[in-house]
Amino acid sequence: MSGTAPEIDVSFLAHHPLPTPEPGGSKHDRGTVLIVGATVETPGALLLAGLSALRVGAGRLQIAAPRTVAPMLAVQIPEAQVIGLDEHASGTVRPTQRLAEAMAASDVVLVGPGLGEEEPGRVLLDAAVAAVSEGGGSLVVDAGALVALGQAPGLLEPIAARSAAMPNPGEAAALVGEGELDDDAGAAVDQLVDRLGCTVALRGPDTWVASPDHPRVIERNGPLGLATSGSGDVLGGMLAGHLARGAEPFDAMVWAVHLHAEAGRALTNDATELGLLAREVIDALPWVRSSLAGHLLRP
Repeated sequence: MSGTAPEIDVSFLAHHPLPTPEPGGSKHDRGTVLIVGATVETPGALLLAGLSALRVGAGRLQIAAPRTVAPMLAVQIPEAQVIGLDEHASGTVRPTQRLAEAMAASDVVLVGPGLGEEEPGRVLLDAAVAAVSEGGGSLVVDAGALVALGQAPGLLEPIAARSAAMPNPGEAAALVGEGELDDDAGAAVDQLVDRLGCTVALRGPDTWVASPDHPRVIERNGPLGLATSGSGDVLGGMLAGHLARGAEPFDAMVWAVHLHAEAGRALTNDATELGLLAREVIDALPWVRSSLAGHLLRP
């Protein structure tokens, strides 16, 4: 069994603070997030992740999407710069020099939302790792890119200290490759950290977080309502937003996991345990962040 582990609560977060924006600072001080992924059938994953990144304080947002759906996303998220990319016959994006340049110039690249096929995910992941290695930013690997990462776990090694992954149990099983994921979730997150070398959150009713430099911690009893379509995209965007503000990957992850859970709890009661929409979690984030900040400031 996992044994005991610290819980992610107000006391824990007080010892892992997020960077505080300087008064009078600009959006550039809070970083640029670039989100790439999706197919022509799943642009909503990019929308959810992008709005979440902005809601937790990222300064600038860029989205790289299939050219077919890029105009729609540009209208839906007028706060973002949307880069339209050529598509494969499957509807997934083709990496280009323009994308590589945008990745290298970004503070955080989130790759994978909306992707489901292994091969497109691997091509985009390779491009992201190369660009982030050159540019010095951070990388978040999610969804379809996680499946691809399972086939090449050493790929993150040059930027492991600046990288993070947040698999669900199915994606976690794919990440261990030929091995077998430990049945105990606490042990499994350690297994994933050893394999990937980066910060990992293993998502579930209890979400476990660990990194090479931080022992595992747990967010207990996530609300059932968060087990819904798009919820993982929201969480990925929140992580990217915290990283853009300058947080270290472990700190960015524990804050994202806890705020995500708290937003779910705030929106959930006996009547709404089922039927929660991921977009509603995004809308709740400013209030939840404000409430949590008030608790942290209390003597």
